[in-house]
Amino acid sequence: MITQNEVKKHKEEILKGFQLETTPTPKSLLALFFSGLISTFGIYSILKGMIEGKALYIALGIFVIILGVADTFKRGSLAKYYNSIIRKKFLESGKILKLNLYIFFLAISFMVVFDIVGSFSTANYVEQKYKDYRATSSKEYELLKDEAKEGKTSLELYSQELTTWQNDKKDAYKICDEKWRGWKSKYKAKCKEEWRTNNPKPTKPTENGTVSVNDYKELKDGVNDDFLSKYIFYIVLFLSISLTLLLQYTTVSEIQDKKDDIEESLTGMIIGILQDRIHELETNFIQHETKRNELISNADKKEKELGRDFEERGKAISILSMEKAVQSRGEIVKRIANNQYVPHDRAKAGFVDFSLNQEDIEPNQEPKEQNNKKDYNDEEMIYGLYANTFNSDNTKLTPKKDVININKRKEVEKISKIYKVLTKAGAIELRGNKGYYALKDYDEALKIYRDSLIGGER
Repeated sequence: MITQNEVKKHKEEILKGFQLETTPTPKSLLALFFSGLISTFGIYSILKGMIEGKALYIALGIFVIILGVADTFKRGSLAKYYNSIIRKKFLESGKILKLNLYIFFLAISFMVVFDIVGSFSTANYVEQKYKDYRATSSKEYELLKDEAKEGKTSLELYSQELTTWQNDKKDAYKICDEKWRGWKSKYKAKCKEEWRTNNPKPTKPTENGTVSVNDYKELKDGVNDDFLSKYIFYIVLFLSISLTLLLQYTTVSEIQDKKDDIEESLTGMIIGILQDRIHELETNFIQHETKRNELISNADKKEKELGRDFEERGKAISILSMEKAVQSRGEIVKRIANNQYVPHDRAKAGFVDFSLNQEDIEPNQEPKEQNNKKDYNDEEMIYGLYANTFNSDNTKLTPKKDVININKRKEVEKISKIYKVLTKAGAIELRGNKGYYALKDYDEALKIYRDSLIGGER
């Protein structure tokens, strides 16, 4: 049985050699890695001022995952778009998946924007590092550093001199206080003033031991007035953007190259051969579905016919049952009219004992004995045996004492013969002391017995 899914699967197998795959290769993964580094560096520069610590690295990790997902959408959408174009050439039907092309441009635009942000951050970083290098490696910067070192030494010497002067001052003031006591204390201030005059306080140097920020800026601007220093930002920006665009192309270049190779190999002959295979597959499927529908239709038709036959035969059975009942009553009427045997057991439903008519009994005359029955032929005996089964669910045959005169040897032999023939044919069976039971109806039993007579068993 051919299903729609199997047809689709066979089509895919036929077109498999002319469809593009999106599985990443080492080349595309390497290109994505370097492009992702530049993009991540750009997003790092933005997030660094807003997020700190562990949260910053979590955010960067999420960004890297987003880049991977975007690359998957980019490659997958481009491959599906190209595959739809190729399939249309073979199948001459279907549609080109332009939506996938839009998704491709959306994904690559997303990645290119972050590549550009990363390129700007890279260019700015390189420019600052280059200018700092130019400034710190110049002769002027070395002189500033030397001056800063000398200033640091002077500052340390000043600190030592100041400490010594403060100690000497303290000792001199103490001597003045001890020397000029009492009424001479008015000379203490003069004593101290003379000491300060003879021992002036050390002068603090103007240098603070570090390179001044303003001096450094002036120096940096002075040494970075060449061409490379002025345009290094734009040079690095151009190189970074160009590199990221090339890397983005590299991530899909294999898909593009494979698509170009397939289009070159799609000659008219190859397309015709594959179209013939596809048409043959579709034709077989259509034929199979047509035949299947015919079989289902025929089966439904046959089912309906059988249903109608079943209903008709049910009606026929009902009619035949009624006909049999009418015939049975007719036979009883005939037997009564011909003064033939009629079952007279009052205990059996459906039968009436007309063997003795009360009006025919003369006064002082006793009724005839039940066993004073006339002689019957074989078929009448069979009818008598089945008399109790016509209008009852009870399948037990009428006992022979109610059918024949058991005192007549000839009749006993006849009914024994009937028992033997019908038992052998499976129409009746003896169930121990319970008597004989019918396994088949009266018509079949009568037919079996007649056939046995034709066969010579009489």
